[in-house]
Amino acid sequence: KEPTPTPESEPAPMPEPQPTPTPEPQPSCNYGIVTASTLNLREGASITSKIIGTIPAGKVVKWLEEVNGWYKVDYNGKVGYVSTKYVSSVPDPSKVTVAKSVKVIVKSGLNVRVSSSVAARKIGAVPYGTELKVVEERNGWYLVQYKDGFGYI
Repeated sequence: KEPTPTPESEPAPMPEPQPTPTPEPQPSCNYGIVTASTLNLREGASITSKIIGTIPAGKVVKWLEEVNGWYKVDYNGKVGYVSTKYVSSVPDPSKVTVAKSVKVIVKSGLNVRVSSSVAARKIGAVPYGTELKVVEERNGWYLVQYKDGFGYI
């Protein structure tokens, strides 16, 4: 009697190739508000690098990249480095959508600060009756457009 032929095994089907998900593009720059009274703009990402300028509290800087605790920034046409410890993130000023306007109704000036804390550095005050544009609310504080940047009230 002839042996029963065994069917040849078929090769296992190859899995369909799955497309690799494309990561979301990261923004090429970000913005931050200076929280130090005066922030040194340095030639390199080091405390020993030459100071090429200073940036006052409350000014908005655009950073291009982060390097070991330093932001490479473009400020008033100068490119240099600032410590990340003294810069707090804010929205891109050119793309800000004003949520609402508020009128300040207090007996005296209202302090404007660099971050959402009463301990934060004061960058100015707005007098009674001033109208401010609110960008967003964060933890009971308003991020407002103030002078040529942002501040918290």
